Amino acid sequence: MSKKNFKINKHEETKDTGYGIINSLSSLPVEQSASGGRSEGIKTCIIALCFILLFGGIYALSHSVSLKDPDRSTDFKVRSASSIAELSNITKLPIEEIDDLPFEVSKTTYISYLGDIAEITYAGAENRCRFRMSKGSKDNSGVFTEYPFETEMYMSDVYVILKGEPGSYNLIIWNYGDYSYSLSFEKGISQKAISDIFDS
Repeated sequence: MSKKNFKINKHEETKDTGYGIINSLSSLPVEQSASGGRSEGIKTCIIALCFILLFGGIYALSHSVSLKDPDRSTDFKVRSASSIAELSNITKLPIEEIDDLPFEVSKTTYISYLGDIAEITYAGAENRCRFRMSKGSKDNSGVFTEYPFETEMYMSDVYVILKGEPGSYNLIIWNYGDYSYSLSFEKGISQKAISDIFDS
């Protein structure tokens, strides 16, 4: 039996069962009381309620849809790459590795977001850094932390914004050409360490 036929049979079964309940209620004996039609009114309300539940259930079944759409893929949102060359090919961005990080890197991962943000994560025992690049001039860091200190300066002729604590920065944001960049660190690094990254 096909799934389509199964669903139709389910509808018919629900419909028949509902009418059976209503018919059973309709045949119930009603005690007469001095108050007139009070009992008859209660019986009428119960039957009306059953009709509402019956047709409400039929409507819900007939308009039910699957929450899982097999034709819609979310793979384009977050996509991993095995190398910086593959990441550049996915995003069409001329992204390059970050050198001279102030900690030893033990693992590097490459990810594309929405096909137009390239991200490289450098992880080590002492710290963790996330480097992002995208087209345009908007902040692409994805960091919404309100840092207590913020300063602006030039490094290697590049205008940068530093956020974090005085002398220890967790977020660096800058624009260069047609692209925006960001570096975010799990643990803050010194201005000298940032300067070494831009000079490399």
